[in-house]
Amino acid sequence: MKTPTSSEQANLASRAARSISSFPAFESTGGQLLSPGDRIRFQKKAEQILKQNRAVGCSLILCQGNRSQIFSYGHARLHPPEDVTPGTPFRLASVTKLVTTLGILSLAEDGLLSLDADLSEIFGFPVRNPHFPDLPVTLRMLLTHTAGITDGDLYNEKGLSGRATTRELILSDTSWLSCAPGEAFHYSNLGAGIAGAAAELAAKLPLNALMQARIFAPLGIHAGYGREHFDIPVACGYRLYPFLPAQMRYNPDRLPVLPCIASGEPGSDYLSAAGRLIADADGIAKLLSLFVSREDTPVLTFRSLQEMRKEQAGTGKIRPAGRGLNTAFLPGVFPGFAPVGHQGVAYGMVSEFFADPERQCGVAMAINGAKLVNLHPLQRVGMDLLTLGFHALQQTR
Repeated sequence: MKTPTSSEQANLASRAARSISSFPAFESTGGQLLSPGDRIRFQKKAEQILKQNRAVGCSLILCQGNRSQIFSYGHARLHPPEDVTPGTPFRLASVTKLVTTLGILSLAEDGLLSLDADLSEIFGFPVRNPHFPDLPVTLRMLLTHTAGITDGDLYNEKGLSGRATTRELILSDTSWLSCAPGEAFHYSNLGAGIAGAAAELAAKLPLNALMQARIFAPLGIHAGYGREHFDIPVACGYRLYPFLPAQMRYNPDRLPVLPCIASGEPGSDYLSAAGRLIADADGIAKLLSLFVSREDTPVLTFRSLQEMRKEQAGTGKIRPAGRGLNTAFLPGVFPGFAPVGHQGVAYGMVSEFFADPERQCGVAMAINGAKLVNLHPLQRVGMDLLTLGFHALQQTR
């Protein structure tokens, strides 16, 4: 997800203002989350938005500090019907990138990674843009999508099915743009995957194992990069088409065992970090609470969280980042808030994860299928639910 331009930001803010005019008022609860009556009003309005967008199922989370409330809607699976519950695991698509960055920063705190070192030192071979062979590529560039890496022919033809190695992808001319490292923003799943592979090499562990050890287990979060971590079925993903029923496009029960992941060799998994994280609503809520923290946490220092959430332009030879470390900004869109976060879209599914660290609150959701309407850079269903969530948080402070 890119950071919106000033024009896009104005359009989003205008839509938010129109939406808020039709939202119910919520009671002030002295810093607490929604009262019982407000929960009913909030759920009713959220369901209206979801129905308007033909959503299949959703977990919606509000967070204020370490307090959270979870709202469930619709079906995790359509045939046979299975309701969404607070325990339903959802695939989070590109929100995965933000979460994986937490683990990468944990490694950096322990001196196992450097955000600004030449990636060649980690991989043991030259990591270079062939158009600029003398310029180093760094982890900070990968995390801001300014490394000049693109999802090229080799990645699309073989990488997505795990039939290419990390080395082959890095050394392929088709993986690089003709812009110098650090000079231009270009969103890349491959770039995010290479960052995950670098983390594996630094930790000498597969990505899932290092994230379990450094982030998920210490925080009591039920999450992982595969369906095997869950005792109950993972929500299926559906695409919505005009005048047609929802069509399944993501069946977690039939996920292939990809060669690059199956090898278990650190540095081989360039797919999980880009969009394969699965988590339930409680886990998402705990990640929101971590992300809005304004002090040291059991897994990351406040300094690292601040680095992740701040504008990176001018840092580590990054120029026009317009974003943090795998985070985008939505300033001025929701009255009274300056959210930082990420959106994920895949197979008709939509995930949102946005929080205001200054006010220590946030809104997140996982939707397993909805009508996709692009408002640039957000999907309509996500934008409208974020607006509702931040409106409720604003009124109940």
